[in-house]
Amino acid sequence: MAQPGEYSDMLRALGRFLDDVQAFGIEVIDQGEAWTVAWDRPGSMRFQVFEIDALREVARMGRGLGGDMPRLTTSQILRVLGTVLDEQEASSFAIRETDDGYSLASTVKGKETTHTYSLDEIRELLDDLFRVR
Repeated sequence: MAQPGEYSDMLRALGRFLDDVQAFGIEVIDQGEAWTVAWDRPGSMRFQVFEIDALREVARMGRGLGGDMPRLTTSQILRVLGTVLDEQEASSFAIRETDDGYSLASTVKGKETTHTYSLDEIRELLDDLFRVR
């Protein structure tokens, strides 16, 4: 569904939606033609590319309107993990919120890797991202 280089923006937009619905216990799985998203409610939702594109457009319209946010948002977290996927040039992924942070499983050139990022690691990566901008 996403191509390397698009994960950061697509996941940030999805994260904004998840922030809006106050989702916790998040799981996002790339299933090729769609992403399956589950959180602390029964069931899951499938997002196809046109739905993610709509979330991206809504997120673009709202940029800069929120001011400083004291906490790490789901949008920021998923943006950081998307940047990792973009840098890896991953072909698929799964993200799961854990007690210790976020587990990111990715497939890169046919090889699967998994890393759990603590919230402190994610904050550092986010700071690095803003320094680069």
